[in-house]
Amino acid sequence: MIDPRGRLHYVGKAKNLRSRLLSYFRVNSRDDKAGRIVNQARAVVWEEAPNEFAALLRELELIRAFCPPYNVVGQPGRRRFTYLHLGRKPAPYFFRSAELNPKALATYGPLPGGRRLGDAVRRLNDLFRLRDCPQTVPLRFADQQELFPISEPAACLRYDINRCHGPCVAAVTRRTYSRSVKAAMSFLNGEDMETLMRLRQSMSDAASVQEFERAAMLRDTVDELFWLQERLAWLQNARREYSFVYPVAGVWYLIRGGRVLASVVEPTNVKTRRIARRAIDAVFPPGGGPSIIPNDLYDHVMLVSGWFRRLPLEQAKALTPDDARLRCDGVAAVA
Repeated sequence: MIDPRGRLHYVGKAKNLRSRLLSYFRVNSRDDKAGRIVNQARAVVWEEAPNEFAALLRELELIRAFCPPYNVVGQPGRRRFTYLHLGRKPAPYFFRSAELNPKALATYGPLPGGRRLGDAVRRLNDLFRLRDCPQTVPLRFADQQELFPISEPAACLRYDINRCHGPCVAAVTRRTYSRSVKAAMSFLNGEDMETLMRLRQSMSDAASVQEFERAAMLRDTVDELFWLQERLAWLQNARREYSFVYPVAGVWYLIRGGRVLASVVEPTNVKTRRIARRAIDAVFPPGGGPSIIPNDLYDHVMLVSGWFRRLPLEQAKALTPDDARLRCDGVAAVA
């Protein structure tokens, strides 16, 4: 819908356009938001889409391009997402950043920003005893002692309360610190299933001996780390599960890592097969291509995953990239 200044102020989709429009003009049955949308509308513009999936993609595209004030989902900047990085040598630790850091040892996300992610990052560094001090703090490892070492206090209290290995006071070897870094990566990669179990057991043990303050601290740690693992698992599943060619209504949608990266006409002749094959090779390169989801496309991934989660039979129609290549080459794929 277009406002008096000629600006797009609302985008919607409908299988039956007439019924959808009438719902906005029924004063007694519409909600307050629908009334405000209609009151500010001076024109209605529509375009047809070949299928419902295409309509969803087009709606998100228009919302991202024009930022209509009455659309919430899909608005750029509506939610703040950040990346979780593990890096910054010589003693890597977890930190947040709004941008990708190519020098990081590992990158996770994008994840919802805010206080909860900050708490989870702090608890991760505490759990694996990784330092989180500024880069200006001088570090030295126990296997790199000076000829005449000078005993100095730790740069913060985390070493004294056993939350950090203490590379600022040469209290740990490089090898031991590296083992903690690898354990932290294993935890976030979903390979370590025992750490949270041990924390839960420690929480129960503390509660059984009435150490309620310690039990509450462990409970909060478990809650924050479980929340983080759940969101990372969702992203990893989207990248792994939603990578295929989705044929619908004469169109092939090329989906990789939960994102529609291209669409081509379903190949039926030499020309369309050649075009489709080039697009497939570009979207699904031999090495797989980058797997990190740009933080401004998080809503796009949610749209794709939500579509196939709601309609699992649609995903059953999908072709693997190799099967799609065979069809482009004129070879029938054998199930």
